[in-house]
Amino acid sequence: MEVDHDVKRENIEFLVKEIMEDEEGKKKKEKALEWKKKAEEAVEVGGLSYIDFDRFFKEALKHG
Repeated sequence: MEVDHDVKRENIEFLVKEIMEDEEGKKKKEKALEWKKKAEEAVEVGGLSYIDFDRFFKEALKHG
């Protein structure tokens, strides 16, 4: 969710309630937790991002 720089307290209160209570908010929270888990797995040793960076680094050393 995005919040404008000139947001009012009532807007924040509505968004927080929506996330905590509303079914759509619960779905968004679940999806965010899924993405968080995927991101954490990707950067672990042996994760996809780790492997990609390792491959990039080895290629850079070959041509450096």
